Amino acid sequence: MLFPSMPWLLQNSVWIPTRIFLKFFARFEIRGFENIKNLSGPLIFASNHASELDPILVPASLPFLSKLLPVFYVAKKREFYRKDGTLGLIYGGAFFKLWGAYPVREGLKNYKLSLNIHLEMLKEKKCLLIFPEGKITKNGSIGSAHGGIGYLAYATKSKVVPVAIEGNFRLNRKKFFLRKSKIIVTFGVPINPGSLFEKTEEPSAEKCRSAAEKIMLSVKKLIK
Repeated sequence: MLFPSMPWLLQNSVWIPTRIFLKFFARFEIRGFENIKNLSGPLIFASNHASELDPILVPASLPFLSKLLPVFYVAKKREFYRKDGTLGLIYGGAFFKLWGAYPVREGLKNYKLSLNIHLEMLKEKKCLLIFPEGKITKNGSIGSAHGGIGYLAYATKSKVVPVAIEGNFRLNRKKFFLRKSKIIVTFGVPINPGSLFEKTEEPSAEKCRSAAEKIMLSVKKLIK
């Protein structure tokens, strides 16, 4: 893994200005922190995905210098972000990797190979953020989930924390800077990986997708 200390440095160094910025302009609110305050890695955060801000909002929701920081990410390949113009230079570029985002090896049809870097992260007791939908929602609703998160939970025996982010769908600069938005991040009760699978043998891709859907159902229940 490249520059393993950089995500910790970056995420903590921008924490204070980011938190102040979000509190002032987005009336930023964090709920359910009591569900995770005594946890440590390895841990998988599973969140809905409504905005490019999401990778920033989750670490900003944790305390300054939290033992859960840095948060690492499961990302797409760089080519996926190029269609987003200027944002594509950030999401998918060198800074994205320094922030803690590592892409899935796509097209292998094998979770162990596709997620090998992320498996190692969790084995090293790090915290990982995944957007199981795999893309930003187009209509504001939570879509179907990919099975990778189910496999990671099974293979590493990591707890999964459902995370719901509200108030940032189609958030534009005008609404943000006029303080017409309210962003809420809610942490749910951690899910034990043993509750996601009925049997102990390595699950099929279908079973992993089913586990991922169970996780996303927990995310949906956090949204008011």
